[in-house]
Amino acid sequence: MPARKAIILVRQMPPKAAEPSRWESFKNFGIGLSSVITALVIPVLGFMFANQAKERETRSKFVELALGILKDPPTAEKKDIREWAISVVSKYSGVPLNSATQQSLLNDVSLPRVSESSVRPALDSTYIQGIDANHNEALPFAAIPKNSIKFVILKAT
Repeated sequence: MPARKAIILVRQMPPKAAEPSRWESFKNFGIGLSSVITALVIPVLGFMFANQAKERETRSKFVELALGILKDPPTAEKKDIREWAISVVSKYSGVPLNSATQQSLLNDVSLPRVSESSVRPALDSTYIQGIDANHNEALPFAAIPKNSIKFVILKAT
């Protein structure tokens, strides 16, 4: 019989990758965890900030409405709405009203009103413009930036 030749194929296995060290495992875990946290936290924080901004805007609108109510002279018929307006101003304006001020606004005092016509132009360029206000007119806040007014003085008499 003829001699048989055998061909043996030897396949060399790639070297087995070394196990990552504990530090490498911890680092990889930390990177993955921080990616997940970032993907969740950023939208939540954005929602929270947007919600706070909307809440502040709503509060300022309520304060504006309450101040408008308090500009009318107090009467017995308006006592309930004035109480509400005083509580809104005291709670949301950033400066709480003391009890004496609240009682005055409820029973005796209305907030001053100033009309656009009471904004006087300066006599010449050396004078600083101001606003003359009294109890019976609404403050013209829109006129302040238009007329380059530097300050407003309200005098209670």
